[in-house]
Amino acid sequence: MIATKPRWQVASFIDRVLDAGLKGDDARAAETREVRAEVKALCEKFPMPGAQPAGV
Repeated sequence: MIATKPRWQVASFIDRVLDAGLKGDDARAAETREVRAEVKALCEKFPMPGAQPAGV
């Protein structure tokens, strides 16, 4: 089970992208790039056993 803080981070990622989408395509695209990098960093902290990184 994922600890509470990472769960709140995931909720924040979703909220930020949805909120940016209301501001227009440029804002959504910029926020999506930022969140994508943060998601990658979070996933590196919790690697799936036996999985090979996809290089995304």
